[in-house]
Amino acid sequence: MRTSILSAAAGLAFAWSVAVAVSGSAHAESAVYGFDRQHTNITISWNHLGLSRQSARVLDFDGTLEFDMANPETAKLESALPFTQSQG
Repeated sequence: MRTSILSAAAGLAFAWSVAVAVSGSAHAESAVYGFDRQHTNITISWNHLGLSRQSARVLDFDGTLEFDMANPETAKLESALPFTQSQG
């Protein structure tokens, strides 16, 4: 799951850098951006002993991306995913 979160952070950082490059409005300073809940989808999946692949959607979440065009490797993704014990 940690790999998925890191992949998501890298994907968000890349998408943002492409958007800024296309718009031509690069900033030299760091900026913080919040999730747009209307256009963000968080899905978690895992392999169950090689027999099946389980998945879940996270509907209640919040988070921010701190991104600096001059130093994209310092990007920070913070998220809050309120998990509760499932009944099953």
